[in-house]
Amino acid sequence: MSLEAIEERIIADARSEAERITREAQARAADIASHAADNGQRITTEMQAKAENDAGERRRRALGMADLEARKDLLREKRRLLDGVFETAVQRLTDLPADDYFALISAMIAGGAPAGDKELVLSEADAVRLPAGFMEIINRKLAEAGIAGEVRLSSEHRSMRGGFILKCGGVELNGTFERLITGMRSELEPGVTERLGFKSG
Repeated sequence: MSLEAIEERIIADARSEAERITREAQARAADIASHAADNGQRITTEMQAKAENDAGERRRRALGMADLEARKDLLREKRRLLDGVFETAVQRLTDLPADDYFALISAMIAGGAPAGDKELVLSEADAVRLPAGFMEIINRKLAEAGIAGEVRLSSEHRSMRGGFILKCGGVELNGTFERLITGMRSELEPGVTERLGFKSG
C-alpha cells in the first residue's frame, strides 16, 4: 500500500472516529440537557410546593395569632364591662337615699355582728348624715337577734365610699360596699356575663 493510501486511510479513520465521538458527545449533551431540564422542573416544582406550604403555614400562623388577639380583646372587653357593672353596683348602693342607705347598713350589721361590745366606724360624710336614733335601732335589732353586746358609734372616721367597719375585740369586720360586692362577685358574675351576651368561661 502506498504512503498516500495510508495517509488517506488514517485521515478517513480519524474522521470516522471524530464523527463517532461527536455523535456520542451530542447524545451525552442531549441526555445531560434532558436530565438537567427534568431536575430543573423537579426543583422548580419542589420549590413551588415548599413556597405554597410555607405561605399556607404563615397564613395559618397569622390566622391563629389574629384569633388569639381577638380572644384577648374580647376577654379584655368582657372584663371591662363586668368591672363597670360591679362598679355601678357599688355606686348605686353609695347613692341610695339616706333612709334606704342606713337601713341596709343596719341590716348588714344585724346579720353578721359577733357577740360582744362593738364599735361602728363610718366615713366622715356618713357620720354627718347619720339619722337620729340610728344606734338605738341597731342595738334593738341585735337584741332581738339574740346577739350579746352593744354597738357604739366611733369618733374615728375612715376613707371609704360607702358601708362601714365594725370593730369588735381587736378584730375589724369590713362592711364596705366594695367588700360586699367583691364578696358576691363570683356568685353574681355568671348571670351578669349571660345578660351582657357573653358566653361563660
